[in-house]
Amino acid sequence: MYIQEISKELNMSRKAIHVYEEKGIIFPKRDTLGYRVYTDEDKQTLLKVKQLRNLDFTVQEIKEVLIDKNYQIFDIKKDEYQKKMYDLETSVQFIDDVKECIITSKDITSIAQDLDDIFALKKVTPVKNLSIDFDKVIMCLTVFGFCFALKAENNEIFEIIACLCFGLILALYYSSQLRLFIFHLLEKFQK
Repeated sequence: MYIQEISKELNMSRKAIHVYEEKGIIFPKRDTLGYRVYTDEDKQTLLKVKQLRNLDFTVQEIKEVLIDKNYQIFDIKKDEYQKKMYDLETSVQFIDDVKECIITSKDITSIAQDLDDIFALKKVTPVKNLSIDFDKVIMCLTVFGFCFALKAENNEIFEIIACLCFGLILALYYSSQLRLFIFHLLEKFQK
């Protein structure tokens, strides 16, 4: 397969394919006229490169994975993503509170302290151990709430538990203060 064919089939530019050859990631053979001929192995390597590029791996990281077989890069990249997710989740939790303070000219001191505390937790505790997926927590509480609500026909305890689940769902969804409190609890349990 020649470069125009593989370029079209993989939806990759010729320039990118040449870069991967220059960097020593692929090694196409040459035909009798000197044109590059790409094998199925080259095609598979280019597909791997394409997927790794889609995951924001640099060309150097790709070379380390595919040529040097340094698979620790996957764990490093995953840790980077978890840190980014933590920062984004924290920002999403606090953006409405900061917006409200700015719009209404309220004192922002307590929110600033809470944000400082959250980011201090990230520095003290490894992110992968600190991260809480509140969407999953809310989903689990929803399931529990519905289960208890279905059983609550003549049982006041199940009614109360169902109401508590739904109340906690709302609180988790709308209150960054409650999320901060949960992060503090998590930090204490990890010590």
